[in-house]
Amino acid sequence: VGAYASAYQRLFASLPLPAVVVDGNAFILEANERACELLGLSPHRALQRKSMLLYLNAEGRSRLHWRLASRKTMDTQELNRVDLILGDGYTLPFDIRITHLDTGLENSPFDSRESLLVLVDQSPGEALKYSEQRYREQTQRLGEVIWASQSGAWEWNLEDNTFSCNERWAQILGLPPAEVNPLTARRWMELVH
Repeated sequence: VGAYASAYQRLFASLPLPAVVVDGNAFILEANERACELLGLSPHRALQRKSMLLYLNAEGRSRLHWRLASRKTMDTQELNRVDLILGDGYTLPFDIRITHLDTGLENSPFDSRESLLVLVDQSPGEALKYSEQRYREQTQRLGEVIWASQSGAWEWNLEDNTFSCNERWAQILGLPPAEVNPLTARRWMELVH
């Protein structure tokens, strides 16, 4: 059992895709590093006891629950285009490959109701849109904070060594906004010091 479990652990950890082992009720028993990153799980097994169903939309929960409960076949099953819900509520389409781990071997390290779920991202373009959306949201939030706090702010363009300032920064200096946009590094230093 020890050698078998050790070989399994090495294989599981080396999977190039996010993978989790769940019990018959879809509680996560184990997750590889890629799954921990994707789902925001702790890499420590004892802290992972979340249900995989929490990461799926209603249809996906129903489909996964049915597949785990039925276990009519030991063949790998597939759930196509299941929406995986990430930590901030954003969803991405994934395929889930389900392999039931009942080996039929005596002294197997697996409970007869455990299943391996491999998550296959179907959305390279969606991930880019998600990153761009997060960037826009963070930029908007930063702008709102600067506006609400009435802070003077500036940006330094490293390519041409110029500075752009917001209207409040110009007001603090007692200058019209047109006089401080853009500023050369030399003029910037004159105004600051």
